[in-house]
Amino acid sequence: MMEREAAVGLRVFCAFIVCTVGLLTGCTSTSISSYRDPAYAQTSYSSFVIVAGLPRVSAQGYLESELARLLSERGIDAIRGVDILPPTREYDPESITQALRESGAEAVLLVELSEFRTVGTYFPPTYHTRGIVSTEEDVALVDDISSTPPEDCFRPGGGRPAYVNLTTTQTGGGTVVSPVADYRIAVMDVGTGDRIWMADATTEGRADSSRDDMADSLAAEIVNELVKSHMLASEF
Repeated sequence: MMEREAAVGLRVFCAFIVCTVGLLTGCTSTSISSYRDPAYAQTSYSSFVIVAGLPRVSAQGYLESELARLLSERGIDAIRGVDILPPTREYDPESITQALRESGAEAVLLVELSEFRTVGTYFPPTYHTRGIVSTEEDVALVDDISSTPPEDCFRPGGGRPAYVNLTTTQTGGGTVVSPVADYRIAVMDVGTGDRIWMADATTEGRADSSRDDMADSLAAEIVNELVKSHMLASEF
């Protein structure tokens, strides 16, 4: 009886650990919704300049590089914004427009971080109670007094328990903090300066997600949404 109860307790504990680890280390995810100007319903582009408005230069360069890589895989020419608009310099609107036109790209893909925050998720602890059940005839050790009637721990014919000595331990529990970032995305026609496509995206990370993990998820969903919106001229 004791062996069966111990085996059941071990399986439950292992399942709890697997579930918790999955919640803590699961991959990042991005949700996105977009709108396309109906006046440009038939317009698509084969080249982009990618400009990421992020507070850190390293984050800007990484996201622009990842978007350029994914667009290139679909036959789209992509130029990073940091390569034609170095962040070490200051620009006025005229110089920005000139740099974009001189790049030869047909459109600009703008990605701007609108909000970054953290969200806490509470996971309740698990309590494990162990104890010694004793009678005048026998002694038994049980792993969970609350789920195991003490009298069931004895061999047939054993006496009723005289006392129970309990020890309770706590496993897990606490608040896990995860990053969440909101973005505004737009495509602008270089020739006309019109904004023809826009989207809002939210990327949710996990406790161990890095900034690069979140950028990878965001970039993949942006390109997928551009494909769904038929914004790319060379779609595979």
